[in-house]
Amino acid sequence: MGPLASTAFLKSIYSYNIGNNDEQLYPDVILHSISSVPDRTQSFADNNDGLFLERLLHNLEVLNSTGVNKIVVCCYTSHYVFPRLPSHILNKIISLVDLAAHELIKKREPSLLLATQGAYQKNLFKNEELCKNAGQYIIEPEDDDKERIHNIIYNKLKKGGDLESVYVDVKDLTGKYNVKSFIAGCTEFHLLVDHILSNGSPEIAFIDPLITIAQNLDDFLEG
Repeated sequence: MGPLASTAFLKSIYSYNIGNNDEQLYPDVILHSISSVPDRTQSFADNNDGLFLERLLHNLEVLNSTGVNKIVVCCYTSHYVFPRLPSHILNKIISLVDLAAHELIKKREPSLLLATQGAYQKNLFKNEELCKNAGQYIIEPEDDDKERIHNIIYNKLKKGGDLESVYVDVKDLTGKYNVKSFIAGCTEFHLLVDHILSNGSPEIAFIDPLITIAQNLDDFLEG
């Protein structure tokens, strides 16, 4: 889910973990990209998350059957249904929400939450105990800006749009809320993070759990 974000995450994993090793020592990664899974925000808006959960669980079982040690689901909004997953799957999942909260607590600076309407509406970053502790650092945008951010995700990032245009949009939003950092609360913003790192744009900082995982892969694999 989020095929472009998932592909960028795969690239990040290898970018941070190949070093001078032989190819045979690179991390083993299985990317299970199923674009046809129902849209998460729309499923929640229609009160029809049962079909989404069914498809999600089916594909997680397929992925788990390959013997993976850890699972990263490249979709924040889907985290809302994770408590309904069976324990043998849930115990392998690295929660991006929890990880974002850990990073916020570590950095101790306010950051603008960039997410889908589904994530905002389900209060995804308010329900977890850890996120309550990180709440003082989460700047949630006003309703009209939530719609603007949602449109950036769906009309630009998901469609492979111009990342410099997205950078300008996010810079404008962080300036409006007088913060220097954003939370990549939708994995599509990993594409923007990759753009920022590739172009050395220091004007906006970020909290992106996908980067955190890629940079500390061994630690996460070891639990």
